[in-house]
Amino acid sequence: MDNQYSVVLTSCGRFDLLRQTVASFAAFADIPPRQFIVVEDSGDETVREVLAGINLPFEFVVNRKRLGQARAIDAGYARVKTPFVFHCQDDWAFFRGGFVGESFKVLRAHPQASAVMLRGRDEHRKFKKLPYETLDGVEYFRARPGMHWYYFGYGYNPGLRRIADYKRIAPVAAIGGEKEVSFVFLRLGFATAHLEVPAVRHLGYGRRALDRNPAEGNSPLQKKFRRWRARIKMAKWMLFGIPKRLRG
Repeated sequence: MDNQYSVVLTSCGRFDLLRQTVASFAAFADIPPRQFIVVEDSGDETVREVLAGINLPFEFVVNRKRLGQARAIDAGYARVKTPFVFHCQDDWAFFRGGFVGESFKVLRAHPQASAVMLRGRDEHRKFKKLPYETLDGVEYFRARPGMHWYYFGYGYNPGLRRIADYKRIAPVAAIGGEKEVSFVFLRLGFATAHLEVPAVRHLGYGRRALDRNPAEGNSPLQKKFRRWRARIKMAKWMLFGIPKRLRG
């Protein structure tokens, strides 16, 4: 069975964390990727030197002007040549092997799984009571539509997903942030799946990337405004339906 996939990793200037993330992925990924696409949104070309010596099929997209997270994701996904994509950011540490092959098994078994995530049950209280399932020796659990009105449909944490599902709603920059994208996937009947045995931990606590929305500012008031604007947009979609182009 064809297990070809590409990695798309978005980065923005945190090169010490980026090096740890990529080195740990190279050490523990049980199936090597066909492409490893790094989208560097800081404009700093030294990202190539930062990852020198790591044996992965790198492709670099260094944005001359900062695009923000969503547009950076679209820029990376536009280069993917495989039916599957492993999404990642620059602040994670992988700590066990087998997670790529396990993710393929779960994703192939569940067409309505938008992604297979690698963080543990303790990441969210709503996960603790979900039943685990077993497939060919792989233990996992699945989020359920209705657990939350916009969480658990999708997410940008590390995990395997289908490029076809992304293309169904692309570009994500036209939808909004991670919450809005998750909401759209929920409305399309998708939800995330999660490996029962975690394979990654977060490195970036207290080390925020540069502003993901450079044109909109990053003050507390501006952040609050963006959150409320996103909720109003999703509430409208809930009442009147998501835009026609997103329905597939």
